[in-house]
Amino acid sequence: MLQRLKDFFAVFRPTKGKEYKTGVRQYWEMTRLFLLYRLSPIEYSLYEMGRRDFPAQALREYIITRWAVKVMRPRFTSSLWGQVLRNKVLFRQHLTAHNLPGAEFYGFFHPRFGRTAAGAPLRAPGELEALLATLPGRELIVKPVGGFKGSGVFKVRTGAQGEVVQGGEALAKACGWSDGFLLEECLVNHPEIRAYNPSSLNTCRVVTLVTAAGECKFLFATARFGRKGSVADNWGAGGVAVGVDLPTGVMGRGRILPQYGGGWVDCHPDSGKPFVGQVLPHWQELLDLVKRAALTLPCATVGWDVAITPSGPVLVEGNSAWGPTLGQAFVGGLLTPELRQDLAELGLKRIRPR
Repeated sequence: MLQRLKDFFAVFRPTKGKEYKTGVRQYWEMTRLFLLYRLSPIEYSLYEMGRRDFPAQALREYIITRWAVKVMRPRFTSSLWGQVLRNKVLFRQHLTAHNLPGAEFYGFFHPRFGRTAAGAPLRAPGELEALLATLPGRELIVKPVGGFKGSGVFKVRTGAQGEVVQGGEALAKACGWSDGFLLEECLVNHPEIRAYNPSSLNTCRVVTLVTAAGECKFLFATARFGRKGSVADNWGAGGVAVGVDLPTGVMGRGRILPQYGGGWVDCHPDSGKPFVGQVLPHWQELLDLVKRAALTLPCATVGWDVAITPSGPVLVEGNSAWGPTLGQAFVGGLLTPELRQDLAELGLKRIRPR
């Protein structure tokens, strides 16, 4: 809650520039839109609603995050199936059941129920050490079962004998987590993607909608890149998000959230590698994989995180709680007449703002 308040007030300020309305006008609009629709100052800033040429009627084209959280998500994802996406153990099992590519799974550590991929007990530090001894010279990823936005994820590196040479202190603390953790291979990006930031697994977020007729549609796609030294690529953790043209996989400009300095960027701020005009490798293969995954779950809309590796796309996560700001910051309002019709056919007819 404290972090949310900090983020709120960090961006509750007008954007300066000749193309923007006066500061007083922007303050008034941010306050009014928040009180009427719970549209946050972050959304106001990212959608550039303070521009003099922003048409008032365009507001109805935007999915407001508050409405998405309170109305859209509960309607489209039941608590039963949402657990498959939120719980990383269940998600891993779902990928295996449907032959969908994911990171290699080594084990689930839990003080009572832990098991290795081979079925051996994985409940105590000694059993974890025995497993790591079979994985010499590897980079591994530790994930909390219910982690969100990359929180709690860290790398472990083993030496020639399987001894931990990096991440040992964090791993010892993780053994005390009551819900346990997953141990997986550390995926490596395709060289063209890795060049932007090698310390993080840089992923693409593709949001799907399965219509009432069973057709899978893509709502938007973005590429996400971590900052120097960071393991996570999440936009909400200070990473860079980049708009992606759905049909072609061509990247546009990137953006950083206001609370992390904000603004548009044409190149990665640390590596200097350009975004604009670059084509993401294996793009059509990625879209085909996401479509196949979307049709395996009875969830109308999911945000899929996909890593592009040298051998092709690999599913990392599925999110029922995807944020509309990540797409609308690049493509504008998602509530086209076509999407409104699709939502109505799925039973969601009252959409704010009207």
